[in-house]
Amino acid sequence: MENILPNIKKHRKQQGLSHWRIARLLGISKSAYTMTESGQTSLSVERLFKIAQILNVPVTEIIKENRL
Repeated sequence: MENILPNIKKHRKQQGLSHWRIARLLGISKSAYTMTESGQTSLSVERLFKIAQILNVPVTEIIKENRL
């Protein structure tokens, strides 16, 4: 499960979305989103689903573990 935040960041960057844009779509401040993505605040299940929807990525893709 420790891959969730890096996976969110990876998908956000791949799509060229800024912290500001994601935060705006979530209805929160940029600093609140930045703190969430960096792990300084908890990521709720509800917010995880909203982020997945914004990124147009299945939640299963975000929570999957990257195994070598």
